[in-house]
Amino acid sequence: QSIQRLSFAPTGSMAQHRLARRRLYLYITLIQIRGWILYLLFDKIEEYIVASAGTNCWYENLLHQSYSSCQGQVSDFSDHIVLYFAQILPIPLTEILHCIVEPFWKSKTNSNSSSSTGPSSSSPFRMAVAIPLMLLSGLLYLYIATFIGTYKTATYFHTPPEIINGYLISLLIQVPLFLMQCTTWMESTREYFFGYAL
Repeated sequence: QSIQRLSFAPTGSMAQHRLARRRLYLYITLIQIRGWILYLLFDKIEEYIVASAGTNCWYENLLHQSYSSCQGQVSDFSDHIVLYFAQILPIPLTEILHCIVEPFWKSKTNSNSSSSTGPSSSSPFRMAVAIPLMLLSGLLYLYIATFIGTYKTATYFHTPPEIINGYLISLLIQVPLFLMQCTTWMESTREYFFGYAL
């Protein structure tokens, strides 16, 4: 199915700026949810669920003074995995997907192509290729850096169950963004933030 702009949606740069501000507020809200709820609140809930490790561990005398007794022995969901997969990756991916569907450079290239003549007329084509390439290259770099961080976190700091728990928590952000942008389940929300319907 092709993506069509709603007939009642306003057009022009002012409407685009309004939608961009709404998405900015959405992303700021998601960052706050990740920090205050998925990290701090869930960490407090975990403290009530998981029993204290006590002081009976072989590495107690090796811990830094600022650490609690036998820190690292009890189960602790990976907050770095939550950070990576609930904030660092989904937000740029959501915005770049929107840019691919509704390219912000399209109107500029159209206006430039109508007014350009001679050799300079190829510049709109270069812009239409260069901007998506830059966006996708930046996203690829972000994914590589995140996966390296995920590998180090999984290798040196957390057990597999803690990694899995962190990823499951991150789905509380990922799944709504997917439903909003890639399905018809959240049409009104997508129309409000992105200005188009499937």
